[in-house]
Amino acid sequence: MSNSKKKIIDVFSSVSKCYSPMKNNIVSIIGGILIVMQTAVFAGITKQNEGYVVSGSNYAITINASNGSIKKIVSQGKDTTITTSEGLWKIGFYDDKGSINSTQASCSSRIEKGKLIFNFKHQDADVDVVITPKSNYCDFQANLKLKSGEMSEFELPTSLRFAPEAVKSVSVHTSAPRAIGLELNSNFYKKNIYPVFVYDHKNVLGNRIYKSVFGEDIKSVPNNSINLQLGKDADAWLSKSVQKTMLNKKFNACRLFSGNVDVELAKSDDGVVVGAKKIGEGLIFRVGSFGCDNNVRCDLLRSLLIKLSNKTRNKIGIIKFYSIYPLADIRSDVSYLKKLFPDRVVELNTPELLDSALKGDDFALIVNPYNELCPNIRGETPEVFVEDLKKYLSKGGNWFESGGFTFYKKAMLREYFSLRGSVPAVIADFTHMNLNGARIAYYSVQDIHGSSFENPFNSFTTSRYLTGGDANGGFYSRPFTRYIKGGVDVDWKTPVVRLNFGKSLQASVDAFCKDNGVVKKYTEKVDSVFAKRFAEAVMITMWDSTLADMKKSVEFVPPNNLLHPANYLLGGFDKQYPDHFPPRASFSTAEEYKAFIAETRKAGHLFMPYTNYSWWCDKPKGPTFAEAGNAALSVKRDGSLYHEVYASNEGYTVSLWHPDARKANQKLRKQLVDEYPCDVIFQDQMGARSSVLDFNKAVPNPNRYMDGFIYSLREDVKAKPLSTEDGWWGIANEELQFCGMSFGIDKSENIVKWASYVWEDFPPAVVNITNLVGAMFHDKLSLAHHDLVWGVRSDRQMSLALGIGYTLSISFIHQWTKNNNFWKEILKWNDKMQKAVVAKYIGKKMVKFQHAWANPNVSDGASYIRAQYGDVKVFSNLTEKPYKLNFASQKMAVKISPMGFIAEANGTLAGNVVEINGLKADKPCGFIVEKTKVCTFGSENSTQIFPFAKPVKSLKMSDGKALDFVQKNGVVQFKMPKITGTNERFVVDLIVE
Repeated sequence: MSNSKKKIIDVFSSVSKCYSPMKNNIVSIIGGILIVMQTAVFAGITKQNEGYVVSGSNYAITINASNGSIKKIVSQGKDTTITTSEGLWKIGFYDDKGSINSTQASCSSRIEKGKLIFNFKHQDADVDVVITPKSNYCDFQANLKLKSGEMSEFELPTSLRFAPEAVKSVSVHTSAPRAIGLELNSNFYKKNIYPVFVYDHKNVLGNRIYKSVFGEDIKSVPNNSINLQLGKDADAWLSKSVQKTMLNKKFNACRLFSGNVDVELAKSDDGVVVGAKKIGEGLIFRVGSFGCDNNVRCDLLRSLLIKLSNKTRNKIGIIKFYSIYPLADIRSDVSYLKKLFPDRVVELNTPELLDSALKGDDFALIVNPYNELCPNIRGETPEVFVEDLKKYLSKGGNWFESGGFTFYKKAMLREYFSLRGSVPAVIADFTHMNLNGARIAYYSVQDIHGSSFENPFNSFTTSRYLTGGDANGGFYSRPFTRYIKGGVDVDWKTPVVRLNFGKSLQASVDAFCKDNGVVKKYTEKVDSVFAKRFAEAVMITMWDSTLADMKKSVEFVPPNNLLHPANYLLGGFDKQYPDHFPPRASFSTAEEYKAFIAETRKAGHLFMPYTNYSWWCDKPKGPTFAEAGNAALSVKRDGSLYHEVYASNEGYTVSLWHPDARKANQKLRKQLVDEYPCDVIFQDQMGARSSVLDFNKAVPNPNRYMDGFIYSLREDVKAKPLSTEDGWWGIANEELQFCGMSFGIDKSENIVKWASYVWEDFPPAVVNITNLVGAMFHDKLSLAHHDLVWGVRSDRQMSLALGIGYTLSISFIHQWTKNNNFWKEILKWNDKMQKAVVAKYIGKKMVKFQHAWANPNVSDGASYIRAQYGDVKVFSNLTEKPYKLNFASQKMAVKISPMGFIAEANGTLAGNVVEINGLKADKPCGFIVEKTKVCTFGSENSTQIFPFAKPVKSLKMSDGKALDFVQKNGVVQFKMPKITGTNERFVVDLIVE
C-alpha cells in the first residue's frame, strides 16, 4: 500500500471516531477520494518509445501505437509471454471474403481522460477502440462502422499468442467433450507426442484405395431412407432373428457395390448394400450406407464371428482409436460382444495392436467402425496399409467396414491439440489462465438484464473460442460472432472485453458473475420450504408408455421425491411440439392424468413434466404447427429453414420472437399452471442450444435468436420454477436447475452417440477436469446429470455425482422393476444419500475442487476428486482399486472402495469403503451415519462396517431384530442379515443404542 493511501485511511479512521454523527457523509467523501487516488496511483497510461504502456496495480500491457497489437503483458511481476500478431482487432466476413485486421488499416491514437483511444480507417470498416485501465483489470471496447461486406465475427483483442512452456493452466468450459470444465496444461500446447491420439481430418483419398481393394469403383445413388431386401446368401449366413432385425431397420442405401459380390446379404433395388468380396482365403465385408444401426451392426457381427471362427482364428478385433467419432457406437459394440464372447473381443486402440492383429493368425474378424476412414495411423501411406490388409485377408482373416464410402479418408496423427466452443453451449465467455504464475481471467461484460420482448434494448452478443498449439506456440482466440451488413446496419458497439488480473479461478468466476449480473442465489428463487423439498428430492425420470405402468413405477419410489414423466406427450416423445397436451390416448385420458398429478403431489412428491418448445415437429405436424404454418420458424441467411432431426424425429428451429410461437408458449404455461399443475417445468434444450442467425421478420435483427430464449424464460419463470438441459450464464438467474454438462465424464452406459469422454478426446497427460460449472453456479441453482439418461445407478455414478456436487437422479420404467429387487434398493439408496448428504450442499458455494488422474499415461478415466461444497467435503475414488485416505477431521484411516467415496456433511458421515481404522468389510460397503441413525448398503451375509465413535450397547434393525456386532477403534462391524435371497445389495436402517 502506498504511503499516501495509508495516510488517508488513517485520517479517515480518526475522523470517523471523533465525528460519528457525520460518519456516513465522511465515508462518502473519503471513499470518493480513495477512488480518485486508486485510479491515479494504480492505473495509468504512459507513452513509451513507439508504443504505450497501460498499467494497473498488478499488471502492465505494452501496446504498439501504429496498429494496437499487444507486445507484452506482465502481471504479478511475471512475463506472461502474451503477444498478438494480427493487431488489435480482426473482422471475419461471409462468402469467402476472408478477414481484415488493424495492421491493414490506417491508425491514429491518443491518451484522453485516462483512456487510450485508437481510431482505425480501412476501405471496408472504421473501427474505434477504447482501452480503459483500472487497478486490477483492463477493459477493451470497440465501435464499428462496416462499410462493405457481411461480417461474421469481430475479435478484440486478436488471438493471444504465448509460449507453451509458460502455461501452468488454461481453464475453459467445453461442450465437446461435454464436461464441467477442463484445465489444460503446457503439454496441450506442445507438439503431440502421444501416438494413439489421431483424428479424421480433411485428408481425402477419394476412390483410389477402394478401387485397389475391391477392383472396381463404388456405386453412388441418391440418399434415400429405405428398408432392405434379403440377399441371395442371407439364409446361409444369417439367422432368422438377425434377418428380421435387418429388415425392420431403415438404411440410407447410397454407397453400393457396383460389381460382382461373393457374399450377398442385403440389397436394394439399385444393388447390393451389405455384402463381401473374397480376397485370397478371407472376406472383406462392407455396409453401403452412411451408417449402420447399432443393433443391426451388433447382430451382424455376432453372426459373422460365429460363421467365420475356426480353431485357429476365433477372436474379433474392434478398432477404437481415440478422438475419432463415433466412439459411443463402438462402446456399444464392445459391450454387446463382450457379453456374448467375453474372452474373444479385443479393442485395437494403438497402431501396434492393429498391426499385430493383421500380421497374426488368431483374428477371425477385424471391425473398422469408422464409416469412411482408412485406419493407417502408423504413419505409413494408405497403399502400404492396404497391402498389409490384403495379406491378412489372403491368409484367412476377415474384415468388416461399418458403412459409407470405404477408405475415403485417411487417419493422421494429430500434430497439435486444440479445443473450441461457442457461447451459448459453453456456459460463459470466460477463460482463466495461469502463465508463468501470472493469473488472468479473460471474459466479456454484458448487461442483458431487465430486457423483455416488449423492451429489447440490450442484445446478448454470442461468441466462440479456439485454443491450442501450432508451430508458432500456444494461442487463444475468442471472437464475438455477429452478423452485420456493411453500409446498412447502424454503428455497433461491442460488449466490454475484460482482462482481470491476479485472481484465483474461483475469485475470477465471482468477478465474472458480479460484472455480468449473475447474482441470484438458489435460496432467492423459491421460498425456504420449497428450496428444502427440492434439494432433498431425487430426480426420477419415468419413461412408462402408459399411466397404468407409471403408477406402478411410482409405487417403487420412496416418499418425497421429484417425478419427471417424459413419455406422456400428445404425439409421443419429440413429436408434434409445441403441443404437449392432452396426453396421447394410448397413455391415458386427460382426466386420469390430472388425477394422477393431484395424487402424487398430495402424497408429497414434486412433479416436473418434460416439455420442449424450442422446435416444432414435423411428420406429422401437431395441431398448432398445422394451423400456424411456417411463419414462426427461424430463417437462415439464404432464406431456407433450419431443419432438425433427433433420432428419426424431424422438425424445425422456431423463432421464439414470433407471435405464433409466443402464443403457443403462453398456452403451454397456462396448461401447466391450471390444467396439469406442476411444481417445476422442465424445458428441454432451452439451456443447451447454440445460437443461430435468425432472419425471421419478427426478430429485431438476425443476431437476436438467443434473446428470444432469454425473454421467454423470464416470462415462464413468473409461472413456475424452471429446469433445463445444460445451461449458461445468461439464463442462470431464471433457472432453478441445470441438467447435463457431464456426458464427457459420466461413463453412463447409454451415453449419446455424439458424445465422447475427455480422456478419449485428449491424452490425460495434457488435460485435467476442473469444475467451472460448480464454480459459477453451485450457489445459484441445483446441478444434475442429464434428465433423460439412466442417472445414478452404479458406485461410480454415485461417487462422481457427489464429487462434482450434483443432485442424484435415476431413470427407469415399470417393466425393469418386475421381480427385480435392484431397482427398489438403488432408489432407496439414492433417496437416503440425497436427503442425508446431497441436500446439504445444494445451493451452497463451491469451496474447493481438485482432480487428478490415477495414471496420466492411461486413457481409462481412472481418477480422484477432492471437493467441498459449503460445509460438505467429498473424496471420490473413480478407479478400479481401493484408495487409502487419512480423513483427518474424523481421525479415520479409510480405504475407499473401488469407485467409492467418503463424505462429511455437517455431522453426517457417508461412504463406500472396504476398511476403516483397520476393520474390514469383505465387499464394498455403503453407509450413512447421522448421529444415532445409521443405514447401510450391502449384500446378504456380507461383513459391513461403519464409523461410530461413541460406545455401542446394541445394534438393531428397524423392526427390532438385534444384530451381532463388534466395535473397535471407533468402528462397528457386523454381518448383513438375510432378507432378499439374492446377491444384490440392499439398504438396511439400523438403530444404534
